[in-house]
Amino acid sequence: MRGFVVLQPRRHVDSLADLNPLEASALGVVAQRRLAAMRTTLGPERIYICSLGESLRHLHFHLVPRYADMPPSGAQLLDAVFAQRWLVAEDEAAEAARQIRATLDAA
Repeated sequence: MRGFVVLQPRRHVDSLADLNPLEASALGVVAQRRLAAMRTTLGPERIYICSLGESLRHLHFHLVPRYADMPPSGAQLLDAVFAQRWLVAEDEAAEAARQIRATLDAA
C-alpha cells in the first residue's frame, strides 16, 4: 500500500525487551522521524505503528498510514491492509518511499 513502512533495528532481536537502552532510544528517535516524514509527505489521517507477525521471529514494526477512505478502526484497517485491499502498483509504492526519504533528507 502507498506509504506502508517496515522499521526494524540493525541488530537481530526477538522482541523490544531484547534491545539495550541505547538501541531502544535510537529506535524511538528513528521511528519518530519516519512517522513525521510520513505525515508530512503522505497526509494520512493517522499512522498506526504496530509489531506483529510470527512468520519470521524478529522485532520489526509496521508503520501503517490510514487515509480518509479507510476504516477508522485499527483492527478493521489491519485486516484489510494484510488482505491487500489497498494494493498499489510497485512504481507508486516506490514513489511514496522516495518522497518519504526526500523529506527525511531535508530535515
